[in-house]
Amino acid sequence: MARMAAFGHGQVEEASGEEALTHAKESEPSLPILSDASLRAVAVGDAVEVTPVDYGLIAVKGVLRACSVEEIVIEREAPEVGRVMTHFPNAGFEITKCE
Repeated sequence: MARMAAFGHGQVEEASGEEALTHAKESEPSLPILSDASLRAVAVGDAVEVTPVDYGLIAVKGVLRACSVEEIVIEREAPEVGRVMTHFPNAGFEITKCE
């Protein structure tokens, strides 16, 4: 607990929603480096859809950038901010390759 407390809470800066979107749009997402897509029938770089297995109403489309036992990461374009990396937990989601 002491190690976690040593991290602190950072420095909070107030921003409006518009300021936050502008900052996100001007930022470049960092690419994850841990990948083991062999866990699935897809490869890093494939166009994929990620769908929750319990309610599966909305699939999120993008390019697979990382896949591990813990998480799935896809790169996609968000209309409000541009290129983003979207992270999903591996458990409870399925990946399918886009045709």
